[in-house]
Amino acid sequence: MRIVLVNKYTTITGGADRHCLDLAHLLGARGHDIRFLSFTGGRSDELGGAFVAPTVTHETRDGLSGSARLTVAARALWNRSAAAAMQHLISDFRPDIVQAHKLYPQLSVAPVLVAHRAGIPVVQWAHDYEFVAAHPEDERGRVFDRIESAPSYRALNTATFAVRRLLHVPRVSRWLVASRYAQAVYARHGIDCDVIELFQLGTEQRPPEYGSRRGVVFSGRLTAAKGTRDVVEAARQAPELEFTVAGSGPLRAYAEKAAASLPNLRYEGFVDRATARRLVKGARVVVVPSYVAETGGRVALEAMAAGTPVVAYPSGGLREYVSHTGGGLLVSQQPRSLAEACLRVSTDRDLWEGLASRALEGVRRYHSPERYLDRIEAIYAEVANRS
Repeated sequence: MRIVLVNKYTTITGGADRHCLDLAHLLGARGHDIRFLSFTGGRSDELGGAFVAPTVTHETRDGLSGSARLTVAARALWNRSAAAAMQHLISDFRPDIVQAHKLYPQLSVAPVLVAHRAGIPVVQWAHDYEFVAAHPEDERGRVFDRIESAPSYRALNTATFAVRRLLHVPRVSRWLVASRYAQAVYARHGIDCDVIELFQLGTEQRPPEYGSRRGVVFSGRLTAAKGTRDVVEAARQAPELEFTVAGSGPLRAYAEKAAASLPNLRYEGFVDRATARRLVKGARVVVVPSYVAETGGRVALEAMAAGTPVVAYPSGGLREYVSHTGGGLLVSQQPRSLAEACLRVSTDRDLWEGLASRALEGVRRYHSPERYLDRIEAIYAEVANRS
């Protein structure tokens, strides 16, 4: 099949980007012809497709002038360059399927509308709740964004939600989500989704040695919603354990200050993917104390694929990823429970070895690339045959 993957980044800024790039590799290995529609930069020089100039990123958004913010808002509603890029791909590449990932606010609805008008079916992967709520982390489905801290971007999320809901949603042929939890949220808002659990590349072949691992690792965006403060408080309550925090975000200064005052807490700053993997593979426990109703459990999945037991909050689809593999413990959303579980898993060798073994077995069983590809190829075939 000829498939266009649409995602705003070709560099990894989060789980959606990693999913999209890894998916491109897997589909290509199975003989599919892949093109991207994305921003320039990142890996765009290595990838085939059509690329447009970026409008705004997490790194640049706070420094934009008033006029630049107006330009970003206008392009969030309709990005002409993205529309032209899709039209170019349709004319030159003639895709069978458009697989959409994260588009907003940068690429806008334009690629989806252009594809739909040309009769190309669109398969949309819902990585969060942006199609049922103004803010992508809001599983409650509110039409006004009450979560984003910056007023201008809160207004932009609210404005683009009308576009997402009224223009984007009706043009999608098939919806995909990573968990039954996310499927239920979308169903409550009138969108039927297929569940395909996330795949994991590079699962360890044999369980690790207990004595080769040490410490507790948190890797992710440093926000209150992702549990950064809870990790720091858990380190304070369990001084016998070593904690490592890796990542960047609004609570970076808070993490740096805490690391300076707590002898058992180290702050690594932002780390690349290889370093994050090294930290996870060397840890005895990985913590995922998210308050967000996660659509899946990518961080937990990557830890369990390294044979590292997980201690997590039962938030959204994260509960499913930890419970059905048996590779970790789910605890109540409070630092004391987090600290106690980390201490228990770290010091009980039999418990740790059992969790590590079940983690590897569960990832191989439920999250193999082959299982994922079989399911998504079947959906592509169904959608293409109906068009």
